[in-house]
Amino acid sequence: MLREKVWFKNLHTAVEQAVKNCFACQVATPTTTREPLQMSDLPQKPWSKLSADFGHLLDGTYLLVVTDEYSRYVVVDTIKSTSARAVIPKFDKIFAEFGTTAQLKTDNGLPFNGIDIKTYLEHMGIKHRKITPRLPQANAETERFMRTIKNTIKAAQAEHKNWKQEMFKFLLAHRTTKHSNTDLAPANILFNRVVKNKLPAAPMQTNPNNLHQM
Repeated sequence: MLREKVWFKNLHTAVEQAVKNCFACQVATPTTTREPLQMSDLPQKPWSKLSADFGHLLDGTYLLVVTDEYSRYVVVDTIKSTSARAVIPKFDKIFAEFGTTAQLKTDNGLPFNGIDIKTYLEHMGIKHRKITPRLPQANAETERFMRTIKNTIKAAQAEHKNWKQEMFKFLLAHRTTKHSNTDLAPANILFNRVVKNKLPAAPMQTNPNNLHQM
């Protein structure tokens, strides 16, 4: 993101050195390898196909992560339980803000394999696509994001910072940074405008007319 906004001599070297000297970055660096991304049918418009997953934090809190597969825009909410009673109001909140979707992709575990979620999605007119837990590659985009946001929280905790505030900062950066597959920022695609962050916007980014030319 920094390279898109500003430039100075030896920028690349300075960024690499800052990361090497960052204690939180080292704490949060994952040691596992990434699974290969599997091809699937691509949606034709924003917010038409979503995927959802849970992340479990050490304090007992869960993260509900919902990803728009077209724009790669990610919505994150904290939740104390993964029961249908707790999850359904979170979906109501998300759909109130962004509208409903045509399809939701999840794993086949609780609560997504239960009758309450099935009834709720049918009532909302949403097709439910369930993937096998033995093939996490099928939800690779959400899985990768989950690892990244957990590392962000882990780094915040290592530096004794408010992890929720750091999570919100990370989400702003993630949503306003070009995605490698689309070459556009997720927020720009979903909202069809340039969404600002604290870095200065380059002149070429201020014209929203080409946001959907992918």
